[in-house]
Formats: sequence, C-alpha cells, structure tokens
Amino acid sequence: MHELRRRFAIEGSDDDVTPVDMDAGVRVFIGLPNREGRLLGDLLRSGDIGYELSFDPIAPIVVGVFPMRPVPRA
Repeated sequence: MHELRRRFAIEGSDDDVTPVDMDAGVRVFIGLPNREGRLLGDLLRSGDIGYELSFDPIAPIVVGVFPMRPVPRA
C-alpha cells in the first residue's frame, strides 16, 4: 500500500486502516485512509482487482493489489 500512497500522493497517517467486508463474511483491512480504502474495496468486491494478504504475520491485511481484467489497448 505504501507504493499506492507514494504514486498517488495519498496523504494520511501510517495508522490509517480501512476495513472492507468481502463476500461470505470475510473482512480484510486496507492500509489507506477511509475514502481511498472504500474506493479500493469497491474495486475488490467488483472483481476489477485482486489482492494479496500478509503472510508474515498471517493477517487479513492487504499488502498488494493487481489487475484482474486485461486493459484494452487502442
């Protein structure tokens, strides 16, 4: 998430975390301020992007995102 913060100049504290409820009662946490975290959560739920969770420690915190659908080139 630090790369998203840097690339898009997202201001906020290091402790900003947004909970996102996924399907089947799964909740993940995104290390972004509330507004940006909700936007990313919408993209996750719609399937437009995928996510990678932390494995060290094992926790439901998102550490990476990636595109799920190919981007058409003109």
